[in-house]
Amino acid sequence: MKRIHLFFYLLCFALVLLAAYTRNYRALAAAVGLTPQQKLTGSNGEEFDAFGVSVAVSGTTLVVGAYVANGQQGEVYVYERQNNQWVEQTSLVLPNPPPASRGLFGQAVAIDRDTIAVGAPDDSGGNKGVYVFVRNGAAWTFQQRLNVSDGEFRDGFGRALALQGDTLIIGASGINSQKGAAYYFTRNTGVWTQQQKLTVPNILFFANFGTSVALDGDRLLVGALGDGPRQIVNQGAVYYFTRSNNTWTQQQRFQANDVRDQAHFGVSLSLDGTNLAIGAHGLAGGSAYVFTQEANTWTQQAKILPSVVTTNFDQFGLSLALAGDRLVVGAGLASVDGKSEQGAAELFRRNGTNWNFQERFTAPDGATRDQFGGAVALQDRFLFVGANHHKVGNNNNQGAVYAYELPPACPTLTLRVRN
Repeated sequence: MKRIHLFFYLLCFALVLLAAYTRNYRALAAAVGLTPQQKLTGSNGEEFDAFGVSVAVSGTTLVVGAYVANGQQGEVYVYERQNNQWVEQTSLVLPNPPPASRGLFGQAVAIDRDTIAVGAPDDSGGNKGVYVFVRNGAAWTFQQRLNVSDGEFRDGFGRALALQGDTLIIGASGINSQKGAAYYFTRNTGVWTQQQKLTVPNILFFANFGTSVALDGDRLLVGALGDGPRQIVNQGAVYYFTRSNNTWTQQQRFQANDVRDQAHFGVSLSLDGTNLAIGAHGLAGGSAYVFTQEANTWTQQAKILPSVVTTNFDQFGLSLALAGDRLVVGAGLASVDGKSEQGAAELFRRNGTNWNFQERFTAPDGATRDQFGGAVALQDRFLFVGANHHKVGNNNNQGAVYAYELPPACPTLTLRVRN
């Protein structure tokens, strides 16, 4: 008995006929989600803003970091989905910064419903910390600045964030000679308080625990891109914690089945239910892995490689986003049509336990060193790709975010044909 899957063939054939009939091939590309619906640049954009260095989405709200804006103080833009467009609502800045000070506000962003967390990890300007904003109606207001008493110079506090409800996890991968740590905060009646500092006993220097963080309820995963059996091998590892009685306890440490030195496994994380995507951008162009959880244990399901490797330094896996059966992986230093470091992002879809390549996205107006794919966010059918070095008008490195609306997941029609 043969199984012939026809649905996508029929759909694509119909779209091709439509495009041919109307002679509008650009509309065809847009219909199947291959070209950006919008290009966002920020209303206050200037040269070297690095708009798009970070992106996060929750519901109909999109947050974009521009961490070098305003003389390296930084700025964050908030967009809302209105009439099938992403419309800029406001921008957030450091509250009352010292004159001419730095902050790198926006190097990391996180959003959950009506709360935004913004990392400002720069040590030099007196603005270091994580800043929390809350929405009341349509207005976003500053709630609190978070810091820790044992912080150090260049500890990276705020470069990685995970926010859910009244729980916030903050990575500080540079603390204690880059052994790293993650800090656990909770909010009660509008006030955030540190509850715990998470570290790993006997971890080596330069492990960079806290490089990435992912949170879902009482489950927490923390990446350590430099972890390994000896110093400076940069294999990378991921640590799994569970919460009970307001305390996080380590349950598992895991690596890829084929872990190698310089892989940087754990540079990025994306958690969706019992599925976890992990980036490893360090070797042979980079890779990504999908792990699944069963009985409180994470096991590897798949290794994902880029469809195109342009150099060993494409950094495929530096960013990634997982939502349902879709996975997007950024390769911010990939070459495109001879343009080095223009960048790309690739979409994969799961069929059973296999992850199949679907599409490679590049910016239609991309240029050398744009770093398209340096940051990605995915929710339902909406995909956002940051290109924080993109030139806008005459402004070098102003940056942009490309917004896509992916086609809906279509059911497959299966016909059974008897021999």
